[in-house]
Amino acid sequence: MRVTIAIALIGTWTLRSFTDISGDGPPRNPFGLRPEGLLIYTPDGFVSALLMTPGRPPLGGAGSTDGTPDQFKEAGSGFIGYSGRYEVDEMKSIVRHTPLVAFSSDMVGKSQQRLVELNGDVLILTAEHAQPVSPVVAKSQLEWVRVKDIRPEGN
Repeated sequence: MRVTIAIALIGTWTLRSFTDISGDGPPRNPFGLRPEGLLIYTPDGFVSALLMTPGRPPLGGAGSTDGTPDQFKEAGSGFIGYSGRYEVDEMKSIVRHTPLVAFSSDMVGKSQQRLVELNGDVLILTAEHAQPVSPVVAKSQLEWVRVKDIRPEGN
């Protein structure tokens, strides 16, 4: 019996790679070769995604609102974060994330479509992006690995 995508997605995933691919240049890794991130799908249809460049410098203060405009710009350019609802189209192998809250307010309420590839505990999500000044479609490909349950037995 085949497990549905909706069931297979449930759980916590850690980011292995984040690659931007365009038809007019070499692939690039916007968050470096070892990006960090967590992706969480719940059984009741919620998703949370947090991705970042490792080794981002601190803002330089005691709280999350401390820091200079340049420090905020650098910290923000190496971070993606949102939480919201998700739905799966099993026939097309697509998951749609619709953020309810996000670091970038432009994302809130806008469906983010991802092609889903599942190989055991490896999940590859691919998003296509239309280029405003080019007929070339760019893609972001994110590879995730399922986090195993690390709780001691009986907990």
